[in-house]
Amino acid sequence: MGPHKNKFKGAVASSLASANKLESYGIEILDLNSVHEIEIYVDGADEVNQTLELIKGGGGALTREKITAAVASEFLCMVDDTKLVTSLGQFPLPIEVIPMARSYVARKILEIGGDPVYRQGYVTDNGNNILDIHHLYPIKSAREIEEKINHIAGVVANGIFSIRHADVLLIGAGETIELVARHLLEKQVGSITVSNRTLLRAEELAQEFNAHAILFSDIPEFLEKADILISSTGSQLPILGKGAVESAIKRRKHKPMFMLDLAVPRDIEPEVAELDDIYLFTVDDLQEVILENMRSREDAAGKAE
Repeated sequence: MGPHKNKFKGAVASSLASANKLESYGIEILDLNSVHEIEIYVDGADEVNQTLELIKGGGGALTREKITAAVASEFLCMVDDTKLVTSLGQFPLPIEVIPMARSYVARKILEIGGDPVYRQGYVTDNGNNILDIHHLYPIKSAREIEEKINHIAGVVANGIFSIRHADVLLIGAGETIELVARHLLEKQVGSITVSNRTLLRAEELAQEFNAHAILFSDIPEFLEKADILISSTGSQLPILGKGAVESAIKRRKHKPMFMLDLAVPRDIEPEVAELDDIYLFTVDDLQEVILENMRSREDAAGKAE
């Protein structure tokens, strides 16, 4: 986020730890009460299923994360492939509870088949306690469990994100572009265009995902039509330079464009990030989100010991 700090007014943080990190980059922290809307919320998850329902909050910030996600127009979830599951529930489900209601909530959780474990010594940013719920796997209806737990008196929030699930999932491992295209298609994006050095391979992918196929050489001409560009090729040299992107953003009348470069070495010249209204992220940014999520969970576990 640091390199992009001059492209937006500020950011709403979903935890005190995130606020400290953003401030270290020189990014202004905005009070959610002073913000009419959040265009995009970017965060990780502890588990995510095929319908983009999540378990979040392993680091203890689930309530603020859930509020931020509710306000955001788009929720972009960034994970590695180890977080993908067919059914939620193997990761203990965190629940934030009012301290005086902890025992009552725990008894109610036992009634629905969960095994609540008090996260001793840990206090949330809101001054509450956390119960980690084991043995809910497999959660057959995430929305039903989320609503049922929400109705228990004393529960502030629980870590299932089904009512407000992620809008877009980006996965940084495996058959990257195919996975990204599949999830974007499931989210019913307006259209998908696939590019490759050979038209035959591009058309094969395009047919699979009901997309439009173009060659690499066609990218500069097509670029102005793209709101989101995701690249992951085996090229040893950049396939997209600053000049082409600068021309495209002018033709778009500076309508913002989101770019994610998952290739190693990079597909997109680093200088592209210097352009106004271009938000370029790389696999290193993805790794930073994952590591930050892991550090939050480790900190929470340390405080609970």
